[in-house]
Amino acid sequence: MKIVIHASRIEWQTRWAKYVATGLRKHGHQVTITPANRPVPCDMAVLMGPNAYQTIERSSTPFLMFNRKLVGNDPTVVHEYCTVSWNGFNGQGTFCVRDVDPTRLESVLKVEEIEDWKTEGPHLLLIEQSNIGRSKVFSSLDQYYQTVRKTASSPVVFRKKPIGEKNIKPTAVRAGLVGAKAVVNLNSTISVEALIAGVPVVSLDAGDPTFAITSHNINEITYPDRLPLLQYLAHCQWHYTEVESGSFWEHIYPIQGKKLHEWTATGTI
Repeated sequence: MKIVIHASRIEWQTRWAKYVATGLRKHGHQVTITPANRPVPCDMAVLMGPNAYQTIERSSTPFLMFNRKLVGNDPTVVHEYCTVSWNGFNGQGTFCVRDVDPTRLESVLKVEEIEDWKTEGPHLLLIEQSNIGRSKVFSSLDQYYQTVRKTASSPVVFRKKPIGEKNIKPTAVRAGLVGAKAVVNLNSTISVEALIAGVPVVSLDAGDPTFAITSHNINEITYPDRLPLLQYLAHCQWHYTEVESGSFWEHIYPIQGKKLHEWTATGTI
């Protein structure tokens, strides 16, 4: 198979592109790496991150997306793991998880780190999004923010996204959630951090990686069983050694299953 990896000169993308190329070549694929953000003729594209390659996403070429990890509290390994999904990212991606081994979660997040539910917060926390993502519900961030503010029966507190987010420690992220009745989310991975911290989540778009278990009504707060989904999410991300060795490919190819937002606790997808 002819595969083109699209990676910018950002450090993590350059590094991971080499891991991916090495791993895929071990399966006999013809692999090239390019900084181009436009489609290049190939059988399959690999995209490093969800923001720069939307033109390629809109093409007819199947693509595999590498993106920020979902679970794991150690800030030193933020780019030692990446999620890997077909034809979408976060809740809109297909991760091809066949079997769930509970011990995989334990390697990045101890069960005792999952905090009890917080129920005393007076306000909803609305966190700034980088962009609208691939939302089919909202056409702009302004529409999203205004909908939340107009619909909510509780006070809404807006929090800007930290500058240099990749260097923000999980403890700092958790601190930003303190006092919230719930986090309102569109497609950010902050929803996973919130659930781990015991803060309920209201997901207003299927792009949210926790959409399958969270409330979709801004005035209805729910407290779901989080562990099964977290165990599943641990199988949606891969360590760079698993990618470089090529072992990840055996798990995600061929494409099978539903998108993450369609996950149910009764089985894998």
